[in-house]
Amino acid sequence: MQRLLRFAQMAACALLCTTAQATAQQYPTGPIRIVIGFAPGGATDVVFRVLAEELRTVVGQPVLVENKAGASGLIALEDVLQAKPDGHTLLGHNSTSGSALLVMKEKDKNALDPEKRLTVVSPVAAGPPTVIAAVKELPAANVADLIAHAKANPGKVRFASSGAQGGPHLDMVMLSKRAGIEMVHLPQRGAGGILTALSNRDAHIGMVTMATISGQVQNGDLKVLAVASPTRLNNLLNVPTLKEAGFPDVGNLLWHAFYAHSETPPAVIDTIFKATQKALKSERMQDLYKRTELAPLEMRDRAAALTWATSNLDTFKRVIAEVGTDAK
Repeated sequence: MQRLLRFAQMAACALLCTTAQATAQQYPTGPIRIVIGFAPGGATDVVFRVLAEELRTVVGQPVLVENKAGASGLIALEDVLQAKPDGHTLLGHNSTSGSALLVMKEKDKNALDPEKRLTVVSPVAAGPPTVIAAVKELPAANVADLIAHAKANPGKVRFASSGAQGGPHLDMVMLSKRAGIEMVHLPQRGAGGILTALSNRDAHIGMVTMATISGQVQNGDLKVLAVASPTRLNNLLNVPTLKEAGFPDVGNLLWHAFYAHSETPPAVIDTIFKATQKALKSERMQDLYKRTELAPLEMRDRAAALTWATSNLDTFKRVIAEVGTDAK
């Protein structure tokens, strides 16, 4: 009887392995959807639209990008979780949405748990570095001036972010807390919304990528008070970093990554991972890195991708522990 049981277990295991291999070999059997939780025009949208074209060449199937903005990426996430977990619907995830989802979980234990419902496929790119941009009328040339102005006008300085509880929002809350100032938060739907809020003067400052506001900086409508990167940017050598301004821990580098439903077969995840790594080496992606100050995040294997994801989650958890889950 024991021999028969062992034989049955071995046969079942062999069948599962064979099925998984067949699934991976057949994948993809149709178009792949990349769902993004932010409006068109931002860094995440640009990254995944270029990558989609390269993936189409690698996998031999159409790769479509869909923008489902709102709720700091939660709408897009729910779309992915409601789809069949077969690898044909992927999440174009980023750090802003990642931190927001963790805050939701911290505030409500019954909320969607991103660590259980999602699995990382592959990181795609880091950055681009964010900057603290301000309208030209704001009487501040740097962070020290901003702090002095905010202290003299408590509750009157308005800052825009790409979404409540996202990375840039938490960074600005951390800056306010450490500087002892009070500012009003105006959450927007992505980087494009920040630019609109600044252009309309609804907001005075915003933490946003340089690529989003470069035109407005060049024509003098906006100015940059500081950059959130380890070193000064090549095209903004006269603008100090937040570290130089006395806030070394403020300003998380953005990241962009592929995530999938956690029930997606591992063999399919591995196939997507390998296809992504090949696409990331393409000439178009390398050109995108140079043009936007993005940094490649190529991984040697999926184990490295999992380690990367865990490290980023730990970073966000430390930030959330400091600023709290009710940050406004």
